[in-house]
Amino acid sequence: MPPKIEYELSEIGHKFQDVLATLEVWGNEYIEYLKKRTGTSTCSR
Repeated sequence: MPPKIEYELSEIGHKFQDVLATLEVWGNEYIEYLKKRTGTSTCSR
């Protein structure tokens, strides 16, 4: 059995979570924008 490894974010990593959350919101809004613009339910390149 492999050893159990636990990870945790550093203080600066925790501060970066706000940036990632904002980027997630933007990404979801952009996906919806693309869906409406192309008239499709999925994004394709």
